[in-house]
Amino acid sequence: MSTVVENPPKAEATSAPAASNSATDAPAETKPAQDVVMASADAATETEEERKARAVRQIEFYFADANLPFDKFMWTLHTKNEDHWVPIETVASFKRMREFSDNGVQWVTDALRTSTELEVDADGKNVRRTTEVQEPKGQFDRSIYAKGFGKEEPGLQQKLEKFFEQYGRVSAVRMRRVDNKKAFKARCAALPRVPSHTP
Repeated sequence: MSTVVENPPKAEATSAPAASNSATDAPAETKPAQDVVMASADAATETEEERKARAVRQIEFYFADANLPFDKFMWTLHTKNEDHWVPIETVASFKRMREFSDNGVQWVTDALRTSTELEVDADGKNVRRTTEVQEPKGQFDRSIYAKGFGKEEPGLQQKLEKFFEQYGRVSAVRMRRVDNKKAFKARCAALPRVPSHTP
């Protein structure tokens, strides 16, 4: 059963709790729900290494067990050739990667070479997983459903990801929206990242 966080702890910009092995370690409280105060995700204060790490995490998510089998377009790219190589230029053009477009595809390629979950081919043109796709067993059972995040604002997705990363590696943070509408419900689901399986 997924954990429900009624009033997640405040995230301070200056210091964060020690990271744990699972995002579900964030304590749940029974007090009335309040808006969560999250650290700023201001890109102006982000170092080059942090920016590259964020770009890598995003692409790792595209290839993750929690996303790849369920993403029709990514799965088509993944199965297009028997070696499962996917053009870096293609994934670098995805919506969540557009903020890195000014850095160029070569910048993304260099960043991907630091990943332990993905590998870049000899020509620096394609990327693929280092392991075979596995069913994400138990991942959804250990996910968190949290609320109290206030109204949507620019950069909220990044702030939510930064907030949950305080408690452990997160595979995905999905913002919940009103059915058939785009309005944010001030709630989200966070899926913990599990170690990749060896083939």
